[in-house]
Amino acid sequence: PKRVSTMSIATLVVIALVGVTTLVLAAFAVVNYRSEETERLQELHNAAKADVDQLSAALALPVWNFDRPQINRIIESIMREPFVAAVEVHLEGTQDSRITWVRGETGTPRRSDQPAVTDGLLKETRSIKASDDSVLGTVQIIVTPKFLQTELRSSLVVTIWRIVAVDAVL
Repeated sequence: PKRVSTMSIATLVVIALVGVTTLVLAAFAVVNYRSEETERLQELHNAAKADVDQLSAALALPVWNFDRPQINRIIESIMREPFVAAVEVHLEGTQDSRITWVRGETGTPRRSDQPAVTDGLLKETRSIKASDDSVLGTVQIIVTPKFLQTELRSSLVVTIWRIVAVDAVL
């Protein structure tokens, strides 16, 4: 009987230590998730800034100002990035002054006749300026962290399940 009570206390102590370890590891996983999310969101924002700068500079060139097929090819290449939700180009002084590409729910980029919805999303806007500093239009790239957050959440869930599996073995 004495040995059973000693083992019971030891078992309780081990279970308590495993529980505390689980909580600490889960807390570290959540903190790591938050810091990685912040860092990756900053990377997405920087990539959007580079894309909008490149597109506005390209559209300022005289040959490309009104070359719609070339503008569409540039926008299509930008839309290949999974974090880009939409690209809008507004050109001053043309009949069809707006070119909008959006990413649908399935993730496929497509042309749109409607302006892109921008609630809660990161966006970068630049003016398209000619060499004489006159404004030819604007370029806006809208970034969604949706795909990044989904990826990070699934990584967090996998990490927590691994911690639980190790605890179950212990």
